[in-house]
Amino acid sequence: MVIYGGGSFALAAVVGSFLNVCILRLPHDRSLLPASACPKCNTRLGALELIPILGWLLLRGKCKHCGSPISQVYPLIELLTGLLGYLLFRRFVTDVSDLTYTTALGWALYFFFFSCLIVMAFVDIRHHIIPDQTSSYALPVGFIGVLALNGLGLSQWPVPSVSQALWGIALGGGSLALLALVMGFVLKREAIGWGDVKALAMLGCFLGAIPGIWSILFIASTLSAVFGLFHLLLFKRRDYLPFAPSLAFSAIAHVLYGDFYLPLFFPTMMSL
Repeated sequence: MVIYGGGSFALAAVVGSFLNVCILRLPHDRSLLPASACPKCNTRLGALELIPILGWLLLRGKCKHCGSPISQVYPLIELLTGLLGYLLFRRFVTDVSDLTYTTALGWALYFFFFSCLIVMAFVDIRHHIIPDQTSSYALPVGFIGVLALNGLGLSQWPVPSVSQALWGIALGGGSLALLALVMGFVLKREAIGWGDVKALAMLGCFLGAIPGIWSILFIASTLSAVFGLFHLLLFKRRDYLPFAPSLAFSAIAHVLYGDFYLPLFFPTMMSL
C-alpha cells in the first residue's frame, strides 16, 4: 500500500504542475499546449525545473536564467494536489484487495473532479471568474463517469446513483439560478455570478442531490458568511469575495469525510 499510495501522490503532484498552467492561462484564453516558460524572461523550462515541488526547491525559488523569484504558490499547488490525490486514493482503496480497475476508475474520476475544483478556486481568487472548462465542460465528463461507475457496480461513497446525479444537476444549477434571478431583481445588480451557478450544477453531478448539494450549499454558505464578516471587521468595507473557494473546500471535505461527519450532525439527511 505504501508504494501505491506514494505513486498516487507522485502522479497527482505531476498533475498539479499542469494545474498551475491551467490557473495561469485559462483566464486569458491562452493555449495549454506550449511548454512552460519563465513569466519574466520567457525562457523555456528544462526537465529538472519542471519536477513538481523538488524543482522549485532545487532552484531555491528563482529562475536560473534571469534570477527572477518564482512564486511559492506553484509548489504549494503541486503539494496540495499531491496530498489530495493520496487522500482520495485512500478513500477508494483501504487495502490492496480493494485495488481494482473499478476503484482505479473511481479514483481517476474524482481526482479529475478535485483538479477542476482546485483550478476553479484559485482562478476565482485571482480573477473573480470561474472558467467554463472547470464547470460546464466538466459536467458531461462527470455524468458519463458516474454512469460508468454505476454500471460497474461501484456504489461506495461518494459515488451517487444516476438519478441522484441528475437531480443534483437540476437542484444545484436550478436552485442557485433561481436565487441569482431573485437577488438580481431585488438588488438591481448581479448578486450571484452565473459561473457559480454552472459550478454548482457540476458539483451536483459528481455528488448527487441529497446529501451532496444540500451539505455543500450549507457548508459553503456558512464559510462565506464567516469570511465575509471577518473581512468586514478587518477592512471596514464590503468587497467581492469569491464563492468558488468555499464550494471547492466543501466539496472536497464531502468526498473525503462526508460520510463520517454528516451522520453526526444531520442523521435524518443520510437516510433519505
